[in-house]
Amino acid sequence: MHCLPVRRNVVVEDAVSGVKAAKDGNFGFVIGISRDESRMKEKKLLGADVVVNDLGEINIQQIDEWFDKEIDNKDIYF
Repeated sequence: MHCLPVRRNVVVEDAVSGVKAAKDGNFGFVIGISRDESRMKEKKLLGADVVVNDLGEINIQQIDEWFDKEIDNKDIYF
């Protein structure tokens, strides 16, 4: 079985509580989805790395670039 470090995983979440849980879980990249401006700000404050209205606003290249810049050597495994 192949395990990835938690810090190398992406979470896509539309609930504020899910964004917070993903960030608290040390996931590497947390994408919040929100069509409500006030919820967008709240998700960003609670730890979303990016908040979008629609997943079409982000692509795999942008996610790869995030990991290239942001991941440090503190990998946590399941």
